[in-house]
Amino acid sequence: MSDTKLAKSDSHSPAATKPVAYMRPYYEVHQNGDYTVKVYMPGVAKDSVQIVMDNRTLSIEGQRQTSHIGENWRARYREIPTADYRLRLDLNIPVDETKISAKTENGVLILKLPVEEAAKPRSISVS
Repeated sequence: MSDTKLAKSDSHSPAATKPVAYMRPYYEVHQNGDYTVKVYMPGVAKDSVQIVMDNRTLSIEGQRQTSHIGENWRARYREIPTADYRLRLDLNIPVDETKISAKTENGVLILKLPVEEAAKPRSISVS
């Protein structure tokens, strides 16, 4: 479930590009009137997260921070993927985009997506 984009490398050659891999992060969606989306992106600092809402499509990207012990450091074995995160969710509910909030806690991005008032269920009394 990963896709690839091309990014310019540090080389001076204009044709030099390197593929950048993306992983789809694990996520949960909860509803209690409004919606809460939890996206699990370990290794991503809050400054490295981009969130865009466009036409009921929520796009989230997070760049992982690489850690190096020293200049000549090389991993001998690695189980942690080196890819960045990308998630696109098509929402089937109208969300009040002006009230969306986001925060991070321990590698988890938490988004609050308030449903537009016009789309919320309402009680109709019978006269």
